[in-house]
Amino acid sequence: MKQDCSVPWIETPLVRSTALSKAAGCNILLKLENLQPSGSFKCRGIGNFVLQKLARLRAQTGPSAATRAHFYISSGGNAGLACVHAAARLGCRATVVVPLSTSPAMVGRLREAGADDGLDEQGMRRTQVIAVETDGADSLSQAAARERLVTLPAITSLCTSLGARRVCPKALECALRSTVSTVVLSDVDALDGCRRLADEERFLVEPSCGVVAAMCYDQRLAKLVKGFGEDSVVVLVVCGGSNVSLDMLQGKIQT
Repeated sequence: MKQDCSVPWIETPLVRSTALSKAAGCNILLKLENLQPSGSFKCRGIGNFVLQKLARLRAQTGPSAATRAHFYISSGGNAGLACVHAAARLGCRATVVVPLSTSPAMVGRLREAGADDGLDEQGMRRTQVIAVETDGADSLSQAAARERLVTLPAITSLCTSLGARRVCPKALECALRSTVSTVVLSDVDALDGCRRLADEERFLVEPSCGVVAAMCYDQRLAKLVKGFGEDSVVVLVVCGGSNVSLDMLQGKIQT
């Protein structure tokens, strides 16, 4: 992995999974975003936002802008961790506003990380994208099916990291492109994906990531990927997240 000390994210490996490739019947590549400093791909987007904002502040008010800057974010975990990490790395402050449902373990991680209390657009148009959600956190899929924004009454899935009761208009716009498909699987599928990634790849991930791995089984990819075959290449974004432990995962699987 290459580390550029001027940015709050790293270049992560892209590796082929022998086990998942065999299960899916094509070449499965894992983009290991779980190795980002905050544990998820959100280091990239949020880190870049913080970086660019600080650059504008320095241009407007001078080099001491970073020490005076204070970023605020509403998050249940991974996005907040990415913001806190970026702020700490770049010499400023960050406060995370969390929902009441946030676990004490995640609140602790945010504080330990330093929180204050209180794809190229044109390239994406040529790439087939499969957006995977779980039943009970499927606001994007429902919105795409109805071609309008939908607000879920509640998030009932274990995959709380997917838990946007209502997606933003831009997300719906992207989901309606001809190159984008939406898929809804169950929490059981998500947990099975977590178990398989732990057993076969030695990665401990949240159910929100496990549901992506579940796409490799039961011919799910073959039904969705255009021109699917043994030479097809599918990239799974592996976002480990930080709201997971072995005990937590085993408890969910047993129940």
